[in-house]
Amino acid sequence: GLNGSELDLNKLNALLQMANLDKSIDNNGGLFGHNIIAQLNTDIMRFGKYSAENVKIIASWEDKDLTLDSVRFGNFSGISGTMNGTLQDLDQSPKGEITFNANAQQADGVFTLLKDIIDDAAVLKRFEKNLPAYDDLTVSGELSIGNNNTPEFKASGKIGKTTFDLRANGQTLLPTVFKNASSPFAVNLNANNPQSQILLAQMGFDVLPFDFEEVADLNLKISRGFDEDLDVDAKFTSGSTNIDLDGFIDLPSAQNQNEPKGILTLDVTSPDIEPLLLTLGQNLPGIGSGQPLELTAGLITDENNIEINDLVGNASGNKFTGTLVADRASLAPKFKGDLSIDKVETQWLYELALGVECFYLSDASWWGREFVAPCVRAP
Repeated sequence: GLNGSELDLNKLNALLQMANLDKSIDNNGGLFGHNIIAQLNTDIMRFGKYSAENVKIIASWEDKDLTLDSVRFGNFSGISGTMNGTLQDLDQSPKGEITFNANAQQADGVFTLLKDIIDDAAVLKRFEKNLPAYDDLTVSGELSIGNNNTPEFKASGKIGKTTFDLRANGQTLLPTVFKNASSPFAVNLNANNPQSQILLAQMGFDVLPFDFEEVADLNLKISRGFDEDLDVDAKFTSGSTNIDLDGFIDLPSAQNQNEPKGILTLDVTSPDIEPLLLTLGQNLPGIGSGQPLELTAGLITDENNIEINDLVGNASGNKFTGTLVADRASLAPKFKGDLSIDKVETQWLYELALGVECFYLSDASWWGREFVAPCVRAP
């Protein structure tokens, strides 16, 4: 048993190696060839650059079986929680179950930890820009390994007012135990929030703080076979608007930090797309009158561009088709291409050029006087 105000695991490991210089403890210079029962109680535990507070551990390592009778910790990158369970036969055919509970009031420490775990920095930055949206996290779940040697991970909880349920399986979940990192895996995520703009922010979108009280639901399914691209099936509902996205994505390797490539199909149906567009900061002509929308399109992404092809849609009875391309690196992508519209009303063009006329939302309107003529020597 170890008790104290501070414990540095790196220093402890160095002391154990020094004590074992003559191989009297273990011929291989390690302790995991022996059965170990440990009880640890410390105010601060350090391991490299990581630390945790109020750590209490009762655990054992016996015949390659790991048993966590009780693990409690506080302020590990802002996370506090508990764990218990058993994993058996870890070096041959692992099986068992570990359950956990965790909470974090602020998300900055969680993202600091994720940066050390996740190789895809580009994807993580997209979510990190909306950091406050991930505050107030509570989660509970379990990691289990059955007789088929396939880890299964289950977690459910809340992030703010967003409730979520996550299911994942595949040997990729435990790369240190299962060395086949390219093995099949599947992930299924369901999330719900009574306010669409909060869930959109947690999905990595730039949003405006409009409170439309539109319930939002997300269902995301991701899977991969052996050495294959990721199959993606995403369904998002915001109020009465439904968006479906499915296809495949080729993720870059850890050594290649380029943006993911993909070929996907987009379907959108909405009796009124305006609340969602306003939340995303899009102020289209005619806003406030209600805009039904239906569209289908193909999406092709590579390192440089986002291409929308085979675009076919109907907005408020006005049909349109086209192909558009945008620079992926731009913070505010501007699309270029060919877009055919059945009819364009002059009122729509006025608002596109001069800004949205607000009489739909209030009594305000454009100034009725003519524009003042420019000065002769005006620049």
